Amino acid sequence: MRVTSFSGVDIPHFGSIIEPVELELAFQNDQSFISRFERSLKGKELQIAVLAPQDPSLQYSLQKILPPITMAVLSEQVRQLLPNRKITVRYRDTKCSSTDGPLAAFDFYINHTADVFLGPMCDYVIAPVARYAGRWGIPVLTPGAQAEAFRHKNQQYSTLTRLAGSYSLVGEGFSKILALFGWRHVALFYHNYAVGSGKGHSLCHFTLGTVFTALNSTPVYKSFDETQEDRIDFHGALKSIAAKARIVILCASPPKVRDILLAAEDLKMVSSGEYVFFNVELFTNLRKGYMPWHDANATDENNERAKRAYEALLTVTVRPPPDSTEYMAFDKQVKELALNKFNFSFGDEPVNPFVTAFYDAVILYATALNETLANGGSITNGTDITSRMWNKTFQGITGNVSIDSNGDRNADYSLLDMDPKSGAFHVVAHYSGKTKSIIEVANVSIHWPGGRTTWPPDTPKCGFDGSGCPSKSM
Repeated sequence: MRVTSFSGVDIPHFGSIIEPVELELAFQNDQSFISRFERSLKGKELQIAVLAPQDPSLQYSLQKILPPITMAVLSEQVRQLLPNRKITVRYRDTKCSSTDGPLAAFDFYINHTADVFLGPMCDYVIAPVARYAGRWGIPVLTPGAQAEAFRHKNQQYSTLTRLAGSYSLVGEGFSKILALFGWRHVALFYHNYAVGSGKGHSLCHFTLGTVFTALNSTPVYKSFDETQEDRIDFHGALKSIAAKARIVILCASPPKVRDILLAAEDLKMVSSGEYVFFNVELFTNLRKGYMPWHDANATDENNERAKRAYEALLTVTVRPPPDSTEYMAFDKQVKELALNKFNFSFGDEPVNPFVTAFYDAVILYATALNETLANGGSITNGTDITSRMWNKTFQGITGNVSIDSNGDRNADYSLLDMDPKSGAFHVVAHYSGKTKSIIEVANVSIHWPGGRTTWPPDTPKCGFDGSGCPSKSM
């Protein structure tokens, strides 16, 4: 990897990735501690180590997160917090591998080139890296690690700060929403990798796992591997779900959610007005005028069917970014830098929450480092720097960012509903991770499917199997 100067700051040219070092080098830790201490006395350089996969199909690939990291490093805010300090950004491709990722972290550690880790993103990489980093005294800031296991910091992940919060907030939010409408019988239908695939569990598995835990009654749950299309029978799965629940929480890629809702429309689940579907979409910033039902490659007839089907859908997502001039400029600059410096085009893809979180991560770390140095601390005292990032509120690129006393962001989520006339989704309510409350948007109401004027009941009038109503033949 080549490192060159860019506006006074060293950033990498996106090209070949340095291969992981051999594992035996990891035992040279005595010298590395001495070297890190000696370098801290000079106070000349801050070394940022970025760990993420290079696969551009992922929403947190190196090509997508390096631009906002670079922008944050070059920002006036960081220059004021860390004046006259050389900052170097280096990166490694973790390949989302529980082998390659930790080896990349060891490479940084042994070569004394990491004062802070940004990333990793994949849970099976974060777990070992965050454990080692705690022992090494190196802060780890990531919008990943949202699984419940990473909540327990003191035991294993003492220098881990989670910039996107925890999936447990999703579970808490759903618990509040379902209670608001009196819904107790719920089904979870989501993408998860097949046993034996070697890929572990999907993000949807971890996300809906917190919903499963948060609900008092055990919900019905079914999973499918969307990478094995020939084995998916959405019609059959929905028929099975209908025998036990009328509220269905989905988590899958947008095309698969569309396929599921078209199957539901086929089965008259939408027109009946008895069913409500939720879609969990935490990994995309949903733009104004978002129309997930529309497929440019589909016929007009198919799109009209999909539009009708989406009348039964409510979407839960990370709170959308502001429609501010500052944020629009940020979005534009990220895309330009990605194209010009990292040879990646976002195309029509919006800048996602992972991208904005990495920008905020640099600001948060620089703020904490500034406080540490002002109090006579050292750039190598990752434990002190980490403690100064926790229980803090600061201005991020999308607004106020609140980190709780456990080092987890108090993430906010939004509930979106589709306007049946325009076909565009809009926000109808927010869930505040800090106050644990639902905030309804004024003068906006939910459109219920099947011509209903209010939400459907938790249990059908005649029961799920129809046995609650007398037979017409009697």
